[in-house]
Amino acid sequence: MRKSIYLFMVASILLVSCDKDSENMTVLIDQSGYFNVKIVGLDQKGIEGIKVSLYPSGTSGVLAIGETNASGEYDFGKLLQGYYQYAGMVEKNGMDYYFGRPFQIIAGDTKSFTDEPFLNVGDLTVTIVDHYYLPIENINVALIPEYYSYNDPFQSSLDKAYFIRSTNSDGTVFFNDVPAGTGFSYRSYSIMVYFDENSYDYPSSNNLRVSYHSNEEYTFSVDL
Repeated sequence: MRKSIYLFMVASILLVSCDKDSENMTVLIDQSGYFNVKIVGLDQKGIEGIKVSLYPSGTSGVLAIGETNASGEYDFGKLLQGYYQYAGMVEKNGMDYYFGRPFQIIAGDTKSFTDEPFLNVGDLTVTIVDHYYLPIENINVALIPEYYSYNDPFQSSLDKAYFIRSTNSDGTVFFNDVPAGTGFSYRSYSIMVYFDENSYDYPSSNNLRVSYHSNEEYTFSVDL
């Protein structure tokens, strides 16, 4: 699918006057530029069939949606000069990787981006302690994207988890290469800690943020 957005602005009206005749001449100035994007994997090969959404900067309204071709490319064609952002998501091994960024279109220019969603990751270090702030060893920590609920059944939360790790003697687990927010935002996660399906809990203040190529550290107290 290919969409082109042609936007023209009437820049000026030039009036030429003579003694006997007058001519009205309309001068059209093209105030647009071109934009295209390419989505690639770790092997640098294009990924086909990825939806890419285009937004005017500062709004949530979608201006256009495209789908990458066999080469991983999508061409949005002409855009009126101004500020925009594009965004999308690629799924791999049961995990969602987001991509996108803001950009500016200048009249007459072509703007091209190549995005590598699977490089858009960060690291988390999580330490679990009891109410005496002593580390809890060999407790399982499930890292869950976005949302958790105390009302969710144990298995439902476990099924949503991207990673499951067991704490070491310091009560610490390391989550590496966690899908992150895009370069200008973060992505939220939560955790469930458990010994088994009869002994599990969600810590209070259960909000972990993962940013592009960052290493965030969190400590949570639980009482199991």
